[in-house]
Amino acid sequence: MFNYPGRSNDFRELAHKLFVVAVDLNTSESVIFGADGYEHVPISKAVQASSALPGLYPPVAIDGHYYVDGALRKTLHASAALDAGANLVLCINPLVPFDANFAVDEHGNPKPGVHNLVEGGLPVVLSQTFRTIIHSRMQVGMANYKSQYPQADIVLFEPNLDDSKMFFTNVFSFSNRNRVCEHAYQRPAKNSTITAIN
Repeated sequence: MFNYPGRSNDFRELAHKLFVVAVDLNTSESVIFGADGYEHVPISKAVQASSALPGLYPPVAIDGHYYVDGALRKTLHASAALDAGANLVLCINPLVPFDANFAVDEHGNPKPGVHNLVEGGLPVVLSQTFRTIIHSRMQVGMANYKSQYPQADIVLFEPNLDDSKMFFTNVFSFSNRNRVCEHAYQRPAKNSTITAIN
């Protein structure tokens, strides 16, 4: 994929800055691949490290350190772009908690298997818990960005809390990527949550 004309696996060869954030497992510190001191790391390796969600994927070894998903430290690392001078940052968060109160059919009756999440067993309970923690942390982070970077515009795109298709689809599964993309494309903007800061 990186051999196509105009593509590169090297941060230093890109026309524009690209930052990929991961966390050093041994120090719990965020690392910004593509920034000074980390631009030598191949982009594909940085993305692998940034996607290494503990429990699903093993930590990724780079230069004698082990890295995991950047969300371990902070849910949204928009500050990497903002500190580099960006004045418009677009953010995408596919992981929002699900509000089962909205899970009704066209007659207003509760949808079976969706209205009470505990019926989905431990995987559904853990998914709701993880998404709630992530979303809560992101809301705090977005409020902080508003005060720390008043000159910048930050736009967050995420599914609505009633989007059962996004909740019950494993967004970490490579085989679901086409279905998730098509679902996101088909959702009109009026049915999606778009939050603008500033």
